[in-house]
Amino acid sequence: MKRFSALLFCLISITGFSQEDPFLEDLGVRKPGNSSKVNVEIIDKLNKVINDSVYSNATKAAKYSRITYDLAEKIEYANGQVESMLNLSRAMVYSNELDSALIYTKRGLDIAERSSTDELLIKAHEMLGGIYTYSGKHDLAADEYFETIALAEKIDEKLTITSYANLGHVFKMVGNVEKSKKYSKKAYELGKKYKDTSVVITALNILGLLEKRAEESQNALNYFEEGLDYSRKTNNLERQSQILYNMANVYFNLKKYDEGFVLYDESMEISRVNDSYSSVAIGYHGGALTYLEIGQLAKASSYADSALHYGMLSKNYEIIMESYALQAEVAKTKGNYKKGLEYLEFAYIYKDSMNLSDLNAAALEAEGSFEKEKTHIADSLKQIEDDLITANDKKINDQKIQSREVLLWISGVVLLLVTIGIYFLYKNNKLIKAQNALVNAQKNEIELQHQEITDSINYAKRIQDAIITKEGEWRKISPEHFIYFKPKDVVSGDFYWVHHNTDANRSIWAVADCTGHGVPGAFMSMLGVGFLNEIIIENGISNPSDILGRLRTKIIDALEKREGEKSKDGMDISLCVWDKNANTLEYAGANNPLWIIRQGKLEHPEIVKRTTQIENSQLSLHEIGPDKMPIGNFLSIPIPFTTKKTTVLPGDVFVLITDGFADQFGGENGKKFKYTPLKELILRMQSKPTIEHDEELNRAFEAWRGDEEQIDDICIVGVKVNS
Repeated sequence: MKRFSALLFCLISITGFSQEDPFLEDLGVRKPGNSSKVNVEIIDKLNKVINDSVYSNATKAAKYSRITYDLAEKIEYANGQVESMLNLSRAMVYSNELDSALIYTKRGLDIAERSSTDELLIKAHEMLGGIYTYSGKHDLAADEYFETIALAEKIDEKLTITSYANLGHVFKMVGNVEKSKKYSKKAYELGKKYKDTSVVITALNILGLLEKRAEESQNALNYFEEGLDYSRKTNNLERQSQILYNMANVYFNLKKYDEGFVLYDESMEISRVNDSYSSVAIGYHGGALTYLEIGQLAKASSYADSALHYGMLSKNYEIIMESYALQAEVAKTKGNYKKGLEYLEFAYIYKDSMNLSDLNAAALEAEGSFEKEKTHIADSLKQIEDDLITANDKKINDQKIQSREVLLWISGVVLLLVTIGIYFLYKNNKLIKAQNALVNAQKNEIELQHQEITDSINYAKRIQDAIITKEGEWRKISPEHFIYFKPKDVVSGDFYWVHHNTDANRSIWAVADCTGHGVPGAFMSMLGVGFLNEIIIENGISNPSDILGRLRTKIIDALEKREGEKSKDGMDISLCVWDKNANTLEYAGANNPLWIIRQGKLEHPEIVKRTTQIENSQLSLHEIGPDKMPIGNFLSIPIPFTTKKTTVLPGDVFVLITDGFADQFGGENGKKFKYTPLKELILRMQSKPTIEHDEELNRAFEAWRGDEEQIDDICIVGVKVNS
């Protein structure tokens, strides 16, 4: 992400909006007005940054590849155009958009053949081979790789490395173990020699899979562990996920299921973060098979459902078919034969869709041959016409006879062409009908699944809304308060909570940011609300540090998966206790601060982390820093939270926040909003009635966000002391 930030600065600078930046100065891009312009060096550096970032963020890589291609085209820099097209193709491959990847690669190859270097021509052929490999066209892929090696050997041995690794993969896929090992070991040796880490990882992964297939488990693990080490050093998320998944399967084969599932879960998490939906689908399917093998049918069914979900997202029909077949097997094992038959029907629908794809490809191939034959016939007719015009007058009668024969022959050919055309129309019509039936079946299924999921999420929202404290309780603390609550999704991982103890005349409120957002975050928020009710209302605990300590214990206990395994989930929270009799405010925070707005200083300046002021205002915003640890597993021996105390004065405003607003990308340059501008915004809002503050915050947020997606839940709560 740091590389992408630098890339973004660079792109902005080119269009004239940047400030000075060391990275930009290295590229020769200066402040607007200094007549900086795009050049070859800038394009090359941009393409390198994008290439290094494809594995970690394919979406952004695709976006910036298009921009860089346009810039290279403007200065007529062919090498830059080819590199941009190949980067875009890689991004499409990792997003499972193979048709688009093929188009962009052929465009890059065309430019390379016309006006680029031999090295880029080799790269384009390699990329084309890779797409054919992903598409299962291994014969075409092998042709491209052998072509690449033939070109590369004339220039530099180093340029053959990737193709040797890819040939190892191709021969593994077609079952030729001997040749797969031969080319993979060649790639490994060359990769080590020329320090090409990516190729070394690829070769190690293939060799590990070959050893796994031969049931040489320890050899397989040795290869995988070496590849995993290289992948982590280079932050190659795609390979990390693949190798962890392969290692998990080795342990499954050895019946070491606990060790296998630790690696398996890590693999799935990396793929989800990297939006590699096809990899996630394949992974869930493998996990479902393992659970079925060990007799855990509920888990097998759940994982098969997840495989179906991600298979649909990635349009991986093979995994969808296999997952339905797996669900059928689970249902049969449970004795539910009716349900099993339903799943099998869906499996056959998708099997037919795969067959239809093959038929469609065959029809297109036949259509191509048909067009070639028509061209050949047209050329033949043109030749005959030329012969007639230039022939000797003496042979006019003979040529007339020949012409009649030719015309008869042409009539026969035309009739044949018409017949073939009618056949293809009929064939295509059947294909279209079958495909429409398949699409409708898929559409109905997806709509049903979507409706079920939407209904469930909306119901979860009603539950969450019901447990969040109502307006009446907040008014008991202070009539002047505001709550700006903006979930990213339907349900939220942020939540706010309040309780006023009338007998003690004490108000307690909190704002929390749970791990994740959406449904996972909402479940965590419900846990948080329930535990706060128990600790504060039922048990009567009112010391902020004690409350957070008990909350941490309960969260850890609730999230423990199995003995010896710690969950990384939890929450950040800030919590205030206002004793209205003693006129004091006590605060404790887990990563989240307290902001106090006041005209003047606090009585205990030692608790103030920093103070923010703005022009034309006598108010100051004092930030009280939290303890830098979450509510959750953090240290083996938990450290107690700290309570910080101050006197309450009339007109004070206490603000609790989560990080969603400050972290939002937007503005002209697509940067984060950040905390200092947020503090200044809240200070400026103090001139307006408190009841309008949530609307002011929302206007500012939407103006900043613009067309950018909201990245996180947002919660900001302010409580003002009556003057």
